[in-house]
Amino acid sequence: MNKKKILITIDWFDPAYKAGGPIISIVKLVENMCDIYDFYILTGARDDGDLEILPGIKTDSWIDWKGMAQVYYVSPAEISRKNIFQILDNCDADIYYIQGVFSLYFSIYPLIWWHQASKEKAIVAARGMFHASALAVKKRKKLVYMYAAKIMGWFHHIRFHSTNPEETVQLRRILGNEAEYAEASNFPRILAFKPEMHTKNENELKLLSVARISPEKNSLFLLDVMTLVKSPIKLTIVGNYSDENYFKQFTKKLEKMPSHVKVIYAGHKIIKELQKYYDSNHVFILPTTGENFGHSIIEALSSGMPCIISKNTPWNGLESRSCGYNLENNVQEYADKIDAYYQLAKDVFAQQASNARAYAEEKIDLQGTRQSYIELFK
Repeated sequence: MNKKKILITIDWFDPAYKAGGPIISIVKLVENMCDIYDFYILTGARDDGDLEILPGIKTDSWIDWKGMAQVYYVSPAEISRKNIFQILDNCDADIYYIQGVFSLYFSIYPLIWWHQASKEKAIVAARGMFHASALAVKKRKKLVYMYAAKIMGWFHHIRFHSTNPEETVQLRRILGNEAEYAEASNFPRILAFKPEMHTKNENELKLLSVARISPEKNSLFLLDVMTLVKSPIKLTIVGNYSDENYFKQFTKKLEKMPSHVKVIYAGHKIIKELQKYYDSNHVFILPTTGENFGHSIIEALSSGMPCIISKNTPWNGLESRSCGYNLENNVQEYADKIDAYYQLAKDVFAQQASNARAYAEEKIDLQGTRQSYIELFK
C-alpha cells in the first residue's frame, strides 16, 4: 500500500527547540503517524532567535530524520521566495500542511505557491495564532495581512486545522465561510510518573513554570503574583524569550521580589532536560492568556504535578479532580492558591500528584487522536 506524501512547512524543526510547542507538535505527529504517511518537512536551519545554523545538520538538501521523515533545512544564504517555490515545485506531495499563517517563508510563500500551482489539498494549522492574545502582538501588521489575504482569496478552499472547539470558534469568527475547518488535538509528550519524586512536606513548596517569557504567557503577571505570596516558596521559570523590551521588564521585576520568595530564571532548556525540572518541583503554574494546546501543562500533569493555571486552556476541571486550579486573571487568587499548596500536608499532596497523572491519562487518547489526523488528511 502506497503511503500518502505529506509536505509540512514550519519555521523550526528538531534539533531546534526554542520555539517550544509547534516543534513538539510536529515531532510527535511524525512519531505517531509515520507508519501511515510519508512526511517531508521544509524548515529553517536556525533555532528561534539564533544567528548560527543548528549544529549537526546538513542544509539545502533532503536528509533522513530518524528513519521517520525527510527534512530540508533551508540555510540563511538560500532562503528566498524563488528557492522556496523551487523546492515546492520539486516535491510533489499529496497534501501540503502549512504551520501558522504569518511566517513569510514557511506560511505565506507556501500558501501563495499552492494557489499558483493549483494543487489539490492544502491544510493550514492555526497553532493558536488566531487567539486574541496572539493577534494583539504586532496587531496592525497581522490585520493588514489578514485583510489582504481575504481580498486575494488565499484562504479559499483551504482546510484550517484547529486543536480544540474554542480555536475553531476563533477561526470562524475571523474567516467566516471562506475556509473549511477540522479539529485534531496535538499528540502530547507524555512524561514518566515517578511518585517517589513528588513528595512534599507541609510548609514547603517548589513551583515550576515552563513557558516563553512573553505577554501571551502572562510572565509579568506571574511575578506580580509572587509579590503577594505570604509563604517562603521557590519558583523556577524555564523558557525562551524573543521580545527584548518585555524581557527587560521581566528582569527588573525579578530584582524586586520579596526576600521570602526565591525566583530563579533558568533560561531555556532542550526537551530532554525538562524531565528533571518536572521531577524536582511540586506544583506547575502558568497564568497564560490563552493556549490552543499547552504542551508544558500536559507534560506537568502526566509527570504527577498539580497545576495552577488559567481558564484559557483545554485542561479545565482541575479543581473537581483534586489536581489543581483553573483561575481567572486575578493576582490575589493565584497567590492564595500558592499559599494553600504551601500548607498542604504530605499525604494530601501525594494524592493530588496521583490525581494529576490520572487526569492526564484520561485526557490523552492516542488512538482517538490518530483517527482525527486520518480524517484531517483525507
